[in-house]
Amino acid sequence: MGISDTLADDYVARGVNLLRFEAGERKKILAILWELEDDLIAKLAAIDPSAPLRADSRRNRLEKLLKEVRATIATSYQSMGTSSAAGLRGLAKAEAGWVAGAINGAAGLQIMDSVLTAESLRAIASNALIEGAPSKEWWKRQGEGLTRKFSDEIRTGMSSGEGLGDMVRRIRGKATGRRHKYINAAGKEQWYVEFKGGIMDTGTRQANALVRTSVQQVAADARREMYQANSDIVKGIQQISTLDGRTTDICMAYSGATWNLDYEPIMGNSLPYKGGVPRHFQCRSSEQPILKSFRDLGVDIDEIPPSTRASMDGQVAEDLSFDDWLDGKDAAFQDKMLGKGRAKLYRDGKITLTDLVDQHGNPLTLEELEANP
Repeated sequence: MGISDTLADDYVARGVNLLRFEAGERKKILAILWELEDDLIAKLAAIDPSAPLRADSRRNRLEKLLKEVRATIATSYQSMGTSSAAGLRGLAKAEAGWVAGAINGAAGLQIMDSVLTAESLRAIASNALIEGAPSKEWWKRQGEGLTRKFSDEIRTGMSSGEGLGDMVRRIRGKATGRRHKYINAAGKEQWYVEFKGGIMDTGTRQANALVRTSVQQVAADARREMYQANSDIVKGIQQISTLDGRTTDICMAYSGATWNLDYEPIMGNSLPYKGGVPRHFQCRSSEQPILKSFRDLGVDIDEIPPSTRASMDGQVAEDLSFDDWLDGKDAAFQDKMLGKGRAKLYRDGKITLTDLVDQHGNPLTLEELEANP
């Protein structure tokens, strides 16, 4: 197996572990959202702007409710932003170290150094832009959006003469019968009864998308900084798109595209870089380095001995989906990666790898991510 193929395998494996890390981060965010949902419903029930009072009294109740809700939502989304930021700082450090280890391992030589400073790593986590705005700004926007939706739904309900029960359904939707265990802010185990169809359902989907995209953005930025810092051995990058039924048109088009470290198209590619991956919310594509050949480095050999794998030939990798990669592993590896029960469902064709991760199956903490190269 050449170094490009070895790296492709390593990068796909890392992509799976990043999805598992992201699942763990989403669990933290969901715990805050579920507590927020309960708090909003409690405030709505306590103040109840639908009570049969005079019009001015109902308006006063509504104003009181919206004031309290605005503050509660702002606090909760600030907590989500703080939690996310802590995870992203750790991820930037872990990813920079992983890049060096993956390239050195594939080459069989110590050719890359992890040279990013603590300040650089903090900047990567803090300054990563998602469609033009940092993660912190997106959390603020989502909180403000939820506040507006809450206000709109309650006002609509009042104007339609709805009672408290109807207004509650506007916020949390209808119960699905499913229950989820989580750890609350006090560190205690709690159960959440799942609801679907209300504005909190929309808020949850948006938060999940933001967590996933933030993780992918910081990982990609940390990798790019490592490539730039080691430009003596890295001559370019290639986009690796996960090709399956969920791949977007843009990532299909960019699949296999290559650029130099000035982000100019190379090797027959004509597509502009445009910031690289992630190219959209919930993007699963990644970028793999194109290493310089030994001749590029001034060494007059074609390859290193097979015992140390293959040469730095500058070749690019073929696309490899998560499922294709996992299918090439044995059952023991699949069990370790997914958990025995979920791995069996996967082997039986009842669920895809992405489905498993979306269900928060077998998530990784930051410490586990660092220990799973």
